[in-house]
Amino acid sequence: VALLRGQGYARDLRAAVRWLEKAAAQDNLFALDLLISSYADTTKIYFEEANEKLPRDLAKAFGYARRAAALGHAPSAFYLGRA
Repeated sequence: VALLRGQGYARDLRAAVRWLEKAAAQDNLFALDLLISSYADTTKIYFEEANEKLPRDLAKAFGYARRAAALGHAPSAFYLGRA
């Protein structure tokens, strides 16, 4: 998240996503939730000054939501109900 916000590090979308995906692979619900919303809504992770954003990928969002819902994350279960 520090890489997303530029807190102590230069903002770096690609590196931030790599770290979030590593955390999600270890069932980190915060990372899963952020990746779900970011892949489902392309405005979630967006660096205006760099004109960089995460590409919309509903398949990835759905996959992360299924994983998070299986871990008991209620917002992800709700997202799956809407999808």
